[in-house]
Amino acid sequence: MIVHKSVAEEILEIFKQLFDAKFPIAKIKLIDEYNGEDRLSVADNNTSAFVFRSIIGQSQLSFHAYGLAVDINPLLNPFVEDKEVIPSAGKKYL
Repeated sequence: MIVHKSVAEEILEIFKQLFDAKFPIAKIKLIDEYNGEDRLSVADNNTSAFVFRSIIGQSQLSFHAYGLAVDINPLLNPFVEDKEVIPSAGKKYL
C-alpha cells in the first residue's frame, strides 16, 4: 500500500493494531493491479490508499491522490453520500 510519508508511521501502527486484533482485510493490492481504475479496485473489495483521482462528483483531487486516505474493505464498508452508495454492490452491507 502506498501512503504519503507524513502519515506512513501512523498508518503502519494502525495496521499493526488491526493485525493484532485479527481484523479481516480482504486484500491489499496496488491500484496498478486494476490499471489505475479505482472503481475496479473498490468493487474487488481491495483495501488501498494512493489512487490518483478526484473527489467523487467534483474536480478537486481526493485525499487518496496524495496518499492521505485509506479505504479498508470498500465493498463491505462502502462510500455513502446522500443516497449514493459506491460501489452499489456494497448496499447489502449497510
